[in-house]
Amino acid sequence: MITLASRIAIRPGLMAREIDDEMVMMDIESGQYFTLDGVGTEVWRLLGQPIQVSTLGDRLMELYEGDRAAIDADLLRFLESLLEKRLIEIRP
Repeated sequence: MITLASRIAIRPGLMAREIDDEMVMMDIESGQYFTLDGVGTEVWRLLGQPIQVSTLGDRLMELYEGDRAAIDADLLRFLESLLEKRLIEIRP
């Protein structure tokens, strides 16, 4: 389970490319393709290096207006979905 204190990173073995404001990823092991748009693409850009989830929330607050609690809740749900799809991993 991902928390605001978790450190996360893109899982090795993924290929990703930004095309027309969308992020397209391919899991080399499974051959599956995934796409992200909007805020999801922005989050993916920020995952270039392992990062703490609360720091991601800080960066999103700088880019978008909104309630911090709502942004954190949406971010945690989104990251859990990426974790379920094995696109990211939790780092120590």
